[in-house]
Amino acid sequence: MSAPHVLVTGASRGIGLAIAERLLHDGASVTLAARSSDSMSEFRARVGVSEARCRMVQIDLSRSQDFDDLVAAVEEPGQRLDGVVHAAGTQLRKPAIEVGEEELIRLLRIHLVVPYLLSTAVARSQIAGGRGGSHVFIASLGSSIAIPNASPYTAAKSGVMGVVRSLAVELAPHGIRANAVAPGYVRTDLTADLLSSSDQRERILGRTPLGRLGQPREVAAAVSFLLGGDSSFVTGEVLRVDGGWLSA
Repeated sequence: MSAPHVLVTGASRGIGLAIAERLLHDGASVTLAARSSDSMSEFRARVGVSEARCRMVQIDLSRSQDFDDLVAAVEEPGQRLDGVVHAAGTQLRKPAIEVGEEELIRLLRIHLVVPYLLSTAVARSQIAGGRGGSHVFIASLGSSIAIPNASPYTAAKSGVMGVVRSLAVELAPHGIRANAVAPGYVRTDLTADLLSSSDQRERILGRTPLGRLGQPREVAAAVSFLLGGDSSFVTGEVLRVDGGWLSA
């Protein structure tokens, strides 16, 4: 059996980059989709893989796209997609009463609309080709609880779980699975501003049973599990990688 081919969005930094590295380590062929081609080129050189195994697509997912065309461009002959990981993300920290319509729509597009449209485009290709597959979404603590001063993000991440459950049920007859990984507080560019405050950092660490921040590689390990054969009977689920935050 040939190595699986997985499309990873948001692959130029943080969790997306760690996911791409883990999948390549596991033997997959990966197409990286991100806004920055420079960082992706540096990544490929660092991990020492060929262009055949680690291709790159420079794209700004915050703008309108024809996702069927994007999937067709990624799926060159012999490179059909077996999986997709939606790791692109951004953050907006301000009180809800100060959030404007454009800001809300931007967060909803990046975290909810784009993953929905891209997954359904990938699914159309997989169904047409008679192939199964695995789709992994990145959820959040905000999929389950409120995050102060992050209402657009929380709204989008709550919606992600509705998409996951719906796709899991609708696509199951085609052998396509949909799941999510929900990270807790992980040290990335998106949390750098929050963690720069010693008070906030101590609050987070004190609230996390394991007493530390997560690492992107730990989220990547969970994603790898959900993409692989060991999770073949798992769909419509969320795997929390939060150090016990939601259990406490």
